[in-house]
Amino acid sequence: MHNDEPRMELRALVAVILSMAVLAGYQYFFVPAPPPEETLPAAEMPLPEAAPSGDQQAATRPPNEAPVGAAAVAPAATLGATEETQVTVTAEDYRVTLTNRGARVTSMVLPGYRDDEGGELDLVSEPAADAGRLPFEWVSPTNAAGASRLNAALFAVDVSGGSGFGGERTAMPESPVVVRYEWADGNGVRATKEIVFPATGNIVEVIASADGAADMYVGLGAGLDEVPIGLRNAYLAENAMVFGSAGLEKWSAGDLESGVTIDGPLWAGVESHYFMGAFLLDTNGAAASRVALSSVAVVLPPDDEEEEGAAPVDHSVPAAAVSLAALSEPVSVYFGPKKYDYLANIGHSLQRAVDFGMWGFVSRPLLFVLNTIDSLVRNYGLAIMLLTALLRLAFWPLNQKAMTSMRKTQKLQPQMAAIRGKYKGVKDLEKRQKMNEEVMALYKREGVSPLGGCLPMLAQIPILFSFYALLSVAIELRQAPFLLWVTDLSRHDPYLVLPLLMGGSMLVQQRLTPQASADPQQASMMRMMRLMPIFFTVMFLYVPSGLVLYWLVNNLLGIGQQLYVNRSMDRQLQAEKAAKKAAKKSEKRQRGN
Repeated sequence: MHNDEPRMELRALVAVILSMAVLAGYQYFFVPAPPPEETLPAAEMPLPEAAPSGDQQAATRPPNEAPVGAAAVAPAATLGATEETQVTVTAEDYRVTLTNRGARVTSMVLPGYRDDEGGELDLVSEPAADAGRLPFEWVSPTNAAGASRLNAALFAVDVSGGSGFGGERTAMPESPVVVRYEWADGNGVRATKEIVFPATGNIVEVIASADGAADMYVGLGAGLDEVPIGLRNAYLAENAMVFGSAGLEKWSAGDLESGVTIDGPLWAGVESHYFMGAFLLDTNGAAASRVALSSVAVVLPPDDEEEEGAAPVDHSVPAAAVSLAALSEPVSVYFGPKKYDYLANIGHSLQRAVDFGMWGFVSRPLLFVLNTIDSLVRNYGLAIMLLTALLRLAFWPLNQKAMTSMRKTQKLQPQMAAIRGKYKGVKDLEKRQKMNEEVMALYKREGVSPLGGCLPMLAQIPILFSFYALLSVAIELRQAPFLLWVTDLSRHDPYLVLPLLMGGSMLVQQRLTPQASADPQQASMMRMMRLMPIFFTVMFLYVPSGLVLYWLVNNLLGIGQQLYVNRSMDRQLQAEKAAKKAAKKSEKRQRGN
């Protein structure tokens, strides 16, 4: 009798295999796929966590759950980090620290410049950072929750290039540092940001994307930290700015409360008085780029922190951001000083950010001369004095003509008063016209022009305003010492000595200037002009001391020239009187003979 047990076991094995095949085929062809998980809105999505390792997956899997087979549908991948890390990139002109939380910049130090306490200047605004607003942040005019989520996310970071290792890198001429950030939530939102840091200059390159996050922008942060709030004034204003086909446009924070959107600018950014940050949007041909400008509320420490009970100061600063459509290709970003020659060499019309006003075509050559003089004397205070003297010398003939004309007019005061006395109280227009004709005849007979004192002064106005504008905006004066107590020509004189000296010089100059009219109405105007030294003194108390120094030196040189003219005219008058006396004596002798 044969043994049938092996044959029975074989049949059982075949039956099991066929059963499994039938079940698998039924599962594949007839059982519908499970519905996709519901995606939470951006504001409700949990913050990302790092994907667990294989051992962690096994440890967290329910006891009765089988491992995922090859045929199962794998969930979307998540990507990120478990903790916040920083990367510091050092180059010749900057030192930047970045955080993987939001892939943003936390510090941007310019080693060549100092803050008020003598430390290296950090352009990242501390109050703005406290408010969560940092350079290269994610911004959205319509999707604030999505932007906040990306700014809170911990991005995976990859650093390459340069020298050094880990989170400390130095950019090299042949090897810039590249910092790349990536993050994904597993639910369709994936963001990347890559920043390239070269070894020299103040320009970095950024490229960014945010798939699954609508209407997203990358911003420059809010404001630029330059001076404490107690020292901010009209000369240290903060603005958002855009340069395009319409030229340079600026907005203060107060102008941006409802936000402003600009399409297709060549560059856009934010500025403080002496520094700026800007996206150079013409570098990748992004003519259709869109820029969003806004106002950001920050809280500043009290003006006087030592005062008991002093309250913090609410303040608004401008912010600028560019749409991701423009960042699909690398875009250059400038962070640095508003130094005219430096910006002109960079290109992109960045030098237009140094706003000299309507007389810029005169201010620019003057700035060149000022820098040339400083290269010789190594003191911008002395350079201002010497340039003021050169300008005064250049206009010496015009000033001489104006002062001489005014002095001659003053000499005619008695005759002019006599003419006006003849027509005193006369209201008849014809007789008043005759009086004016007699006055003009007197001017002509004595060789005096009624506009002789005005026209030469008007010719100098462009130069005076240009030099004034130059000293108002030139970063060369920032923290430039003069002498003794004047340690920063861009700030006001702490002891107000220069403004008081300037007011005194105006008073002396006014006393020396001839009163060129005997007309009662003009005389009344001249009495009002006597208040000008007081007005100017008050106005100049808290303006940059470089401006006050210029005005003071200009007044002193004017006093010197006026004294010279007065003495020359006095000698001429004495010579005329002596000549008349000699003529009378000669006439008497002739009569006696």
